[in-house]
Amino acid sequence: MGYFPPYENFAYAENYWDHYRKLEGTKMCHELNRFRVDLVEQFIGDLPLLDVGIGCGTFIKEREHKTYGGDVNPMGILWLKERGLYKTPFEHVDNASYWDVAEHIPDLAGEVDRVEDYIFMSMPIYDNEAHCLESKHFKPNEHLWYFTEEGLVDFMKYNGFDCEYRCCTESEIGREDVMTFVFLRS
Repeated sequence: MGYFPPYENFAYAENYWDHYRKLEGTKMCHELNRFRVDLVEQFIGDLPLLDVGIGCGTFIKEREHKTYGGDVNPMGILWLKERGLYKTPFEHVDNASYWDVAEHIPDLAGEVDRVEDYIFMSMPIYDNEAHCLESKHFKPNEHLWYFTEEGLVDFMKYNGFDCEYRCCTESEIGREDVMTFVFLRS
């Protein structure tokens, strides 16, 4: 496990939103979101879910059940508020997803502490320090957390969650070094 504190305020602004809008119509995006929706349905069915860090809202649009969102990007917040789907930070929720976002959260332990039941998470996973430093996912100031598979499972265990499921499906779809996890409150 590695943590690099931010050295300046990273801006999640309109260009970040636009980046995800461009990806939204791609085959990979569709396959990823279909996989993620199916995974969530497998574990919680149609129960409500908070999607943290919504990108441009693709997962929320594809999951047809009560899916709310939380974000730090002003574009994402506006999109959520316009649809009545915005959850304020620090609200306790039963279930949450962190698709490509946990590595961006400075107080990750505090963030997961607000989740009562299931956490769904995808993130880059590294074999070791050298792999991390050579990876395209090594982005100091944007990515703050860097985990091996064991390191993430141990971090979540320390913070009250057992790993119920893990897979490399996102890498098989075409993402480099990304794993998906399902954690359940102990």
